[in-house]
Amino acid sequence: MSSETAVRPSISELENNALGNVKDQKSEFGNISKVFNGVPHLEEDTIFVNKFKIHSRFGWDDRFGATYFALPLNDSKELVLRIDSGSRKEPTNLFAETALLKKAESSHNYLLFSQIHSYDLTAKYPWLAVYNRDGPTVHQCIQFLEEKKFSHGTAGRFAFDILSILQFLHNNAFLATNLNMDIFRYDPCSRNVFLADLSYVRIDPSKRQLRIKPNITWMGTPHFAPLAFHGNADLTQWDELEAFFYIFYEMVVGKLPWDGKRLDEIVTTKLLFSQEDNFKDLPEQYLNLLGSKLRLRD
Repeated sequence: MSSETAVRPSISELENNALGNVKDQKSEFGNISKVFNGVPHLEEDTIFVNKFKIHSRFGWDDRFGATYFALPLNDSKELVLRIDSGSRKEPTNLFAETALLKKAESSHNYLLFSQIHSYDLTAKYPWLAVYNRDGPTVHQCIQFLEEKKFSHGTAGRFAFDILSILQFLHNNAFLATNLNMDIFRYDPCSRNVFLADLSYVRIDPSKRQLRIKPNITWMGTPHFAPLAFHGNADLTQWDELEAFFYIFYEMVVGKLPWDGKRLDEIVTTKLLFSQEDNFKDLPEQYLNLLGSKLRLRD
């Protein structure tokens, strides 16, 4: 055994290794800020680009930048501020999010999304600010109920709004690479479901003339994932309709047949979804709807 005493790394060293390179810098933020993996982390009360006062951060996935609650310096309306990495080689996805919101506003479909306050996509750290639109997630609405599921009527109303969102995305050459009950919220004022999280929205390369066509794949969990995810295939609009149907089914039944199963078991159960007794307690329209979706996919 060596006579030398092994030196263990400190907690701070381990933390820095896990979080990536950290550097303090004086920038356009106006305050000292920390940058983790190219993404700025702003403390409470930081003034960002002389326009916004940071309240708190709530989006922590570096793949999509940082997301904050903030207030404009000249107003009291709460905003959601998205700030992307300053070191990406590819264009920021905020271009897609901003284009989608501008299209929604110009076509008077803003109730399906949030509304833009301001943006700068060419800054060192591209940013997009939208008005904060609160309300419970669809998942929270279901958890509030004793039976943890909706009636057919309520599920139909929610499903109509979600389908309207997907239709708008598809008609304007966008794809949602993740669908679940937490990215959709219910606005008690307008009484409709809207897409609260746009970080998963991507350009549909099959519908746009792009110099380099990116591969668009599912970015969510296997729970609502279409079969294309399990086959490592690129995502299409028909796959999104499949994911939507799984959400719709869980809204009225309370669970999916593959809840709690391993990944390989999930694939098998999804393949047999329409052939088992999963629809015996539901009106025939549900199985007919799934059949229509499958025919469209083929």
